[in-house]
Amino acid sequence: MIERHSGRQQLVCDTCDHPQRSTYAASDFDIMLEDAKRDGWIIASVKGEWQHTCPDCSGKQQRRLL
Repeated sequence: MIERHSGRQQLVCDTCDHPQRSTYAASDFDIMLEDAKRDGWIIASVKGEWQHTCPDCSGKQQRRLL
C-alpha cells in the first residue's frame, strides 16, 4: 500500500506492514517506485489491485514456490 503523511508518501508492505526506508514527495512517485524495485520490493497488479511486497516477504514467497 502507499501511505501518505504531511505531503510525503511511502510504500508499506501489504503482507507484513514493513515500511520502505524513505519517504518521498508526491512529485517523486516514479523515484519512489524505482528505489523500491532496486531495493528488492515487488510491485505488481493482482486482480486489478496493486500489491507492494517488501524484500523479506518476497523472498519468503519465492522460497515457497520452489
